[in-house]
Amino acid sequence: FAQETWHAHTRLTIDLGLRWDRDTISQDNNFAPRLGFALLPFANERTVIRGGVGLFYDKIPINVGIFPQYQQRVVTTFAANGSTIVDGPRTFNHVLDAAGLRNPSSVAGTLQIDHEIQRLLLRFGFEERRTRRDFILDPPADGRLLLRNDGEARYREFQVTGRFRLQERRHLYLAYVHSRATGDLNAFNIYFGNIRNPVIRGNERSLQPFDAPNRLLFWGDIGLPKQITVSPVMDWHTGFPFSLVDENQNFVGARNRAGRYPNFFALDLQITKGLTPRVPNWGFIPAKFRGRKFPGRFGIKFFNLTNHWNPRDFQNNINAADFGSFYNSGRRGIRLKFEFVKF
Repeated sequence: FAQETWHAHTRLTIDLGLRWDRDTISQDNNFAPRLGFALLPFANERTVIRGGVGLFYDKIPINVGIFPQYQQRVVTTFAANGSTIVDGPRTFNHVLDAAGLRNPSSVAGTLQIDHEIQRLLLRFGFEERRTRRDFILDPPADGRLLLRNDGEARYREFQVTGRFRLQERRHLYLAYVHSRATGDLNAFNIYFGNIRNPVIRGNERSLQPFDAPNRLLFWGDIGLPKQITVSPVMDWHTGFPFSLVDENQNFVGARNRAGRYPNFFALDLQITKGLTPRVPNWGFIPAKFRGRKFPGRFGIKFFNLTNHWNPRDFQNNINAADFGSFYNSGRRGIRLKFEFVKF
């Protein structure tokens, strides 16, 4: 990796970089350039414009490289009684795309404007990332399960953040993010490594499972007397999309277009108090530690303080008796916390 910082002007700094990687699985030499800048457009230095763009390569996972060596898949289809065979057994070999393996790559760019008004810092930012050559799976067909190397994904976000300096080293933050995430849905790492016998259906390019168009975050630290610190964290965002399936796990309609989970809301709160105990003189402790202070903090942490209903699962099988039900919400939780600040 090589990098050069160029101070083109008292108000303009440019960073140039070039990274070289060699992947032993693909046998590729990957050169990834990067460019970044910081600009002070006005003399008062209260406004800063930052940006950058770069090419980034991912390594090829080992389980992708050995995909053809996986055990053959045997698929048998049974009738409704569970014993009568209506199709199969069919054997499918694991096959790599004839084009060979190439490293997935992403082009990412950001643009950010910071403006300070006394204790308030405002930030406006835009980010976009496009990925190509992702590893995706075709459903079993013609005696093979094909792993392709041509998947694509795209992510965009616009962000507005405010930071208010409440006290010395104590800040409150409020951020809003509007985003969109799309791409191929049959990503290799979804099916292999997490599911023992995955059911693989046709690939589609649609909303990603983590797509949340709107998100609002609030967090910070508030200092009170007697070394007490209150740290709230609030998270609200649009619910994630879901798909519908039938009793044979075939998708019904477009994937991740059937609806969304309810909007998510969680308020967490942490309250800590500083402690400064002294080590007692027990004799077997080395002299240099006797009487030394060991600062620490003790406190309590609340999760989902309002006990808001945030379901994590949805019955998407249209043939199920409880089809359309949301369930498995995280309940309010409480934990104690203790930490040493330094030894």
